[in-house]
Amino acid sequence: LDDTVARVALRSMGAFPHYGESVEREDLEPFVQPLMEKLGAKLQAELRFQKKAITFIAVLAAQMDDGFATYYGALMPLLKEVVHACLHKAEERILLGKCFECISLLAKVVGRAGFRSDAEQIMQAMLQAAQVQNLGDNDPVEEYMMAASQRICVTMKEEFLPFAPELLPCVLAKLKLASAPRAPNDIEFNSMAGSKQGLNLRVEQSKGEVKVLMMYTSDIQELKAALELIHTFVEELGELYAPFVAQTAQALLPVFEFTMQEEIRDLCFETWGQLCACARRCGQGNIVAELVHKFLDQILTRFDSAGQLLDTAELVTYADGMTTCLKQAGPGVLTRQQVRHVCQVGLRAIGDSLQRRHRLAEERREALSQTDPDECADEVDQDNDELEQALRVSLCSVAGAI
Repeated sequence: LDDTVARVALRSMGAFPHYGESVEREDLEPFVQPLMEKLGAKLQAELRFQKKAITFIAVLAAQMDDGFATYYGALMPLLKEVVHACLHKAEERILLGKCFECISLLAKVVGRAGFRSDAEQIMQAMLQAAQVQNLGDNDPVEEYMMAASQRICVTMKEEFLPFAPELLPCVLAKLKLASAPRAPNDIEFNSMAGSKQGLNLRVEQSKGEVKVLMMYTSDIQELKAALELIHTFVEELGELYAPFVAQTAQALLPVFEFTMQEEIRDLCFETWGQLCACARRCGQGNIVAELVHKFLDQILTRFDSAGQLLDTAELVTYADGMTTCLKQAGPGVLTRQQVRHVCQVGLRAIGDSLQRRHRLAEERREALSQTDPDECADEVDQDNDELEQALRVSLCSVAGAI
């Protein structure tokens, strides 16, 4: 860091995050003070040093946790100066985003009491940064802002509520990305395949037709980040999130159809369950019933046509989602007729699963009778057996949640 050649110092600062993220706190602690003495000067130097220094400091804060709190008072004024200087500079969006990231890590380090006096100013700066126009696609500040807001919400808990009304519409808008996967024509395919962005592909069969769905990896990551942030809002704000339940539920609906990653749809269903719990704790029985009925209307129809449209992994996600929703909603939400319908669909799905197990066993016996059985097929069959068993367990859990 002391090298007189700027390129060497910058390389050194850029290399540290790759190393520092793997160093244990007790091993790093003896070196933090001398490092911070040098980084303080770099933070007040030219922009290229500021960028590296902010990332360096963010890694130290993440690794040291509350052991880094002593540096908060000196760092925060400097970081706020950087935010103010970069807030409306389109060419410095990455620096601005990194600054928000560093500030949120410092907030986590000092806790709610230590960050309270700076929270409003920082959140307002983030909201202003999100409203800057004509930045094009893939503005880096959005990604940093969502991650920073999540940390700050966890830190401030119910005190984060004043910022939710302005921030939430921006986050919910990201859920529209759930409709992004598409089967492109030849021109779109060549354009997407030739892009420098990563691509995710999924092959689906519906009504005898095979479709290849494509979606940029960056869009999937944005969608997941938005869901994680909403999940955190509902979890940390608790009953205070009640005014936003209906708005959030409406925005979540497109994610029900998202098939590129089951992890994302599973997170969506868990968040829906949290909305049910929030409404229940607030005594909003009508809203709870509406959420549960809307969820079941969306899900049960999938099981009715499961043999043609869904694979087993999707069915497991749907069954787990029903269990989560029903448990969080509490007793007395379903009518007797609805209980009967849910149980009938579950029993029929279990029967279909057992039939598939029997068919797979027959196919396996036939394969083993050949002189040179395919070992890879055996591995696939084992995976299918495990998925089918997981599905039957999940369907039984649905009945237990009623």
